[in-house]
Amino acid sequence: MITNFIKKNDNYGKLKNTGRPHALTARETHVILRIASNSMTNVTRNCRKAGVNTNIRNVQRILNKSKHIQRKKLKRKPPLKSHHVEDRTKFVCEHISCRKKLRNIIFTDEKKFYLDGVNG
Repeated sequence: MITNFIKKNDNYGKLKNTGRPHALTARETHVILRIASNSMTNVTRNCRKAGVNTNIRNVQRILNKSKHIQRKKLKRKPPLKSHHVEDRTKFVCEHISCRKKLRNIIFTDEKKFYLDGVNG
C-alpha cells in the first residue's frame, strides 16, 4: 500500500469506478422505498408516483432487497353495506342511554375468562 502511494503520488485513490453504473440514484431509491412502504398499490403505480423513469424490474429488485418492506396479502373482509351501518347506529342509540346497565356487561370476543378467580 505504501509502495502504491509512492508510485502513484498524485493519482493515489483517484481510480475510475469500474463496472456498470447503478440504474437509480440513492435519492430515487429512497423515494421508491418511502412510497412503497405507505401504499398498497403495485410497482408500476409506485414508480409513477415517485417520478422515476426506470425499468420495473429495477424497482422490484430494490423492494426485494429492502429489509423493512415485505409483501403481505390483505385479508378479505366483506364491505359494510348501508343497512349494516344503520343497524350499528340504531344499536348505539338504543343502548347509549342505559350506561348503568352497560357497566355490568362485559363485551368479549368469545374469550374464556373467569370472574371468580383462577378456576372459578
